Amino acid sequence: MAAETSSTCSKKAILAAALQIEFETTLRADSGNRYSAAMMARGLMILQRQLAGQTMADCSAALFGTGCATETALAQAIRARRLTAAQQAALPQALEALVAAKRALTAPDKG
Repeated sequence: MAAETSSTCSKKAILAAALQIEFETTLRADSGNRYSAAMMARGLMILQRQLAGQTMADCSAALFGTGCATETALAQAIRARRLTAAQQAALPQALEALVAAKRALTAPDKG
């Protein structure tokens, strides 16, 4: 994943705030749209967590033992069979931590 500039992050934060306002004033107020409101609330929650950056920090920590800086680099190393014995030993734990970080982003209420 390419590094984002602060300008891009700022624009996403502004967009998220605008979506939140629109959601609160329009969609949530309509009692006939409970399903859509629930889906929008979940999407906004995921977006807010992404903007907070916790998932990126968790993923970086999970990748530490593999010697790869990104998930893409790890996937390429696996495909090319370039992992050392130490990296291979760290791989199951790293993948488990990556999945846990992604799951925490999309389903934080599921322990």
